[in-house]
Amino acid sequence: MFSRFVLIAARRLFRNWVKYASAEAKADRKARKYAADILRVAALERIAVIEQDVVTATGGIVADGPFKGMKIDPQVSWGDGSVTPKLLGCYEQEIADCMNALRDTPFDAAINIGSAEGYYSIGAAMLLNTPRVVAIDIDPAALDATRRNGERNGVADKIECRGAVDTDGFKALLEEFPRSLVICDCEGYEVELITPETAATGAQAHFLIECHDFIGKPVTEDLAAVLSKTHDVEIISEGARDPNRYEILRGRDNLDRWLAMCEFRPQTMRWVVARPRTAAS
Repeated sequence: MFSRFVLIAARRLFRNWVKYASAEAKADRKARKYAADILRVAALERIAVIEQDVVTATGGIVADGPFKGMKIDPQVSWGDGSVTPKLLGCYEQEIADCMNALRDTPFDAAINIGSAEGYYSIGAAMLLNTPRVVAIDIDPAALDATRRNGERNGVADKIECRGAVDTDGFKALLEEFPRSLVICDCEGYEVELITPETAATGAQAHFLIECHDFIGKPVTEDLAAVLSKTHDVEIISEGARDPNRYEILRGRDNLDRWLAMCEFRPQTMRWVVARPRTAAS
């Protein structure tokens, strides 16, 4: 009861500040920062509400995209709101065509570095022509989540979970599985793993790398330059989403529709897609 009272009071205070505060007060740097913080917290709380609606409507099953039909347990998602766009099927939709295009390519393995709860590991096991998926993450909880989601989707026997990998370990994987698909999302560590040496070792491999330029380096351009020596390289930037594709969003207000599809990131996301020189572009 007290918590509800505090929330109602905070809401009214903020609405009154927005409506009645003078332009001078709103121009104050500290006031603007506080307002921005409140809006961010409010957005995250609203995303949690929308997430529950989407989980109920979809039954925890991905509704669209290359991984349509995948079962996701919200209890083992990463809790950052990303489960909603995953269930809708618009999560990182910019690379959906890349995944679909590789559907019939014979791979020795798919190597997912930074597997989190296993979205791409399980998706690769379901979608691709590969006998094995190697899911790699430094967090044991992430690997446990990947195993559980693998069991939910009947592909646990194809997925091998491993802990942290360094450059030598990554090179060994590329030697063991030369015709592999490398899906990499490791929060900046990609600059340590993707070197001229590992790129050459993986000359027969496909790379799909989420780049983290926010770490203070031109990561996208640097990785593209390294891989372009051995691969055909394409850079893909994050684009717009269409909420009208999803029936569950059509009756909601514009803010809810946007929040349901958004993926909170420090900046616009980009991907480096590298194909072996002998592969069709």
